[in-house]
Amino acid sequence: MLELARGRAGPEAVRLLTAAQHSKRKLLLRGLIQVSTPADRVTGAGYALLLAAERADARAVARVLDYPAVGAWLWHTLKSVRAGGPRTPVRHIAAVAAAAALRARVDFTLDIAPGGDLLHLPSLGAVRLPGRTTEPVVVRASGGIARITWADRAIDLPEDLTEPDGVWQPVRRLSLPGDGSGWHPVLDDLHPSRFPALPVKERLTEDAFAAWRRSLGAAWSVLRRDHRERAEEIQAWVRVLVPLAPPRQGWRSASSPELFGCIGWSRMSDPVTLAAALVHETQHVKLSALLDVAALVRDDHTDLYYAPWREDPRPLHGLIQGIYAHLSLTDFWRRRRECRPESLRAHASFARWREDTRRACADALNGAGLHPLGRVFVEEVARTLGEWSAEPVPPEAGALAAEESRLHLTRWRRNHAP
Repeated sequence: MLELARGRAGPEAVRLLTAAQHSKRKLLLRGLIQVSTPADRVTGAGYALLLAAERADARAVARVLDYPAVGAWLWHTLKSVRAGGPRTPVRHIAAVAAAAALRARVDFTLDIAPGGDLLHLPSLGAVRLPGRTTEPVVVRASGGIARITWADRAIDLPEDLTEPDGVWQPVRRLSLPGDGSGWHPVLDDLHPSRFPALPVKERLTEDAFAAWRRSLGAAWSVLRRDHRERAEEIQAWVRVLVPLAPPRQGWRSASSPELFGCIGWSRMSDPVTLAAALVHETQHVKLSALLDVAALVRDDHTDLYYAPWREDPRPLHGLIQGIYAHLSLTDFWRRRRECRPESLRAHASFARWREDTRRACADALNGAGLHPLGRVFVEEVARTLGEWSAEPVPPEAGALAAEESRLHLTRWRRNHAP
């Protein structure tokens, strides 16, 4: 955990936290089955197929269960059903099972509840059905090749599910250079649960997809050239990217605890800004995974805190997320100024986030909301920031950082102080 608190995560941390997330998905799945109706034939058959596919190829099934959109669907559906919501969405377990069985090359015949005019096979793609149907769609597969039938119609899926073929829309990969096999994240612009908390872009045209690839490629070149360790971390933790709809002003990047391994952003043209955003969001992915197995903040703590990177008061768990993300940003700009010593932006950003994040750590440690493990974690973050405090910055950059911090705090106090 101390390695994580210093902002890094080696292969063992990746392995352990990824395994914990897989266990979480299986528990959520089991919870859904327990709240399903015993007479629901579609759900029962889907679960049985999923178990058969796991016996045949556990790794293939894990690729589907661990897909971020599946995790979000499991979490939101179970939460809704337990709160008295409709049980119908539970039946979509059949689509998860079909995708897993196709990956495991298990022969099967399965009814799948329709979801409008798209039949989603998570981690693989979606079939566009000509017109909506309320009848179950039947998927039959033999030797990894599938046929979909409903009413009096039939569609044969391509043998290679990575290639579009008529009504089949595959998820698309963004192949980027790197050590070994490189980084090949999926760009998910299909699944309805790909980013439930924010508005998303619909299926990108080929031209728009190419523009996203160029934008990401430029940021990845910055990371590979100047921030090699951060690039390796992103490659280890992030498997899926989601195009978000842009806000009214500017751009956004985001991650979410139920979307382990996923980052969303609205496309931007500045490769350094996007590189910093990827580093920032990867920290959130790491910390969210840790928080599933380690309690850092007391559940009954309700105090709100000033966060130098937000305009609103934050609960302690939100402050800790921001602290951890800005630890990595401080390190990003620290390294950036070594690579680009002429960059006022790099020096000022390093100076600002180094000091503001240390002050946020002090506020968290001075409160009463941290568990002992959380105190150890935040103390280690503060210690790491403190090691950088003696590194000089140009006077102009230091003055700019101090002024930005002062203006933010003044504005926040004007809006929120009693």
